[in-house]
Amino acid sequence: MRDDSIILTRSDIGQFASIAFALFALIAALSYFYAGEVRPHTLVLIALAALSLIAWALITPSEFVGFFTGRQARRGTVAVFSSVLVIGIISMAYLYVERQVIAYDLTETREFTLSDSTARIIERLPRDLRIIGFYSAENIAVREMDDQFWRQYEVLSAGRIQRIYIDPVEQPAVAETYGAQDGDIFIAFVDDNGEIIPQSISYVPMIDKHERDMSLAINRLLQEGSFAAFFDISHGQRSLRDTSSGGLSIAGELLGLNGWRVVEFDLQELVANDQPIPDEASVVVLSRPRQPFAPATIDAIDDYLRRGGSLFIMADPVFADSGFLLEDSAFNTYLWESWGIRALDAVVVELLPGLDNPSPLDVVSIQIFDSPITANVNLPDEPDSYAMFRLARALEISNTPPVNNGRAVLSSNMSYAETDLVALGLRDEYDFDEGEDLPGPHTLVGFAVDAETNGRIVLVGDSDFATDGQIGAPPGNAQLFFGSLNWLTEFEERITFGFQPSAIAPPTIFISPSQLDQVSFFVIFLVPGLVLLLGAGMWFYRSRR
Repeated sequence: MRDDSIILTRSDIGQFASIAFALFALIAALSYFYAGEVRPHTLVLIALAALSLIAWALITPSEFVGFFTGRQARRGTVAVFSSVLVIGIISMAYLYVERQVIAYDLTETREFTLSDSTARIIERLPRDLRIIGFYSAENIAVREMDDQFWRQYEVLSAGRIQRIYIDPVEQPAVAETYGAQDGDIFIAFVDDNGEIIPQSISYVPMIDKHERDMSLAINRLLQEGSFAAFFDISHGQRSLRDTSSGGLSIAGELLGLNGWRVVEFDLQELVANDQPIPDEASVVVLSRPRQPFAPATIDAIDDYLRRGGSLFIMADPVFADSGFLLEDSAFNTYLWESWGIRALDAVVVELLPGLDNPSPLDVVSIQIFDSPITANVNLPDEPDSYAMFRLARALEISNTPPVNNGRAVLSSNMSYAETDLVALGLRDEYDFDEGEDLPGPHTLVGFAVDAETNGRIVLVGDSDFATDGQIGAPPGNAQLFFGSLNWLTEFEERITFGFQPSAIAPPTIFISPSQLDQVSFFVIFLVPGLVLLLGAGMWFYRSRR
């Protein structure tokens, strides 16, 4: 009669212990790789692996020593360990690759690559940076789309920029600390211990251009407080505190969001106290002054410009005998003689048909010149990016200037400049009169720069475009406002503000975290486990024969 009983020898038990050690050690290592930290179950697996190793050494000490000294172990122990080792290497490689940011742009035009402007910004990072995104489970598709961009920053910065995601539903306290809503993005510097520096937390306004929005936010964080715009309020100008449609409160808020310090100051008081315009003023803004400038005020401005200062003038038409920047006024004469630009006592009338302007007195930026001032105005693929001026004043640019000057925005060839301001102002009457009115095109925005002192001026024949009621309608108004400040302070050259992005949305396959976990379980545990079980079963079957 055949005896089918299974007899386990000391050697068999030792081999089982060795295999158990290999499996427990492998699973513990994979658990650590998968979780990224040592968790309680990882410690349990390590303990089981240690007990298996001790059991192996105590039960079959000769085979234990023989395995590690290179002698052939019995019944395929080396083969089992080799299989476990190969599976472990493959699984760990999968986990490593799955967590790494690996991106290759195979397009000929590098459409999915961050621009050189972004690269220059990242090079100036003084410390590591975190991108902090708040996404709920319902917003996972948006998170995965955004992640395609944020991972490019991590690659380009060689890991100095990293991204973390927080579910505001599961962690409401953290979201409240940031003041975050679902889908909000923040950036912040981290200290040497990898902790976020609270004072550096900055909200990232996301519009539609991922690279531009993020890179500008990093720029603002880098240059926080480095630029100061001084708004004069001593000559009846528009106020940053005025929240009506005619105020500049939105312009001031936008400047603050872009890292500027915004200051209202009294130019007349400085002049009366014989004090110069401060050097800390990156630009002095004159928004629709109503009073003419005294000679001492003009001297103070000239001194500031000779020290390399910048002046942003927004001058509305004057319908009275006295006002700011009349054609024969002292300040207008100074601008013409020293800078080759001046305002005319004339209002531009736009007669080009087919424009999206309510009346001929609403002048659109028909012609622009290539300049940082107009970098984001009249964009070919954005029909609403034009600028519009209400009652725009005609400007004159000298063809033989004492310094470098030029035109940034012009009206059309069908426009003209109305010189009868009495009829226009009192009766809203205007009509082209040969010999009196000035045929177009006419300059609406002009600029000048002294190459020796780097003093700069931008003169705009309108101030309404920057007011709360019109700075966002059309969007080109805000772009012109910031483009002017851009050029005046060399913000463009120093921190590459206002560039156009090269990276666009790459093709994306959405995989939820649960689906990714299922793939990981299949690749890391299920397939290797089945292979090991099959191998162990085959070994056990043959060992009994």
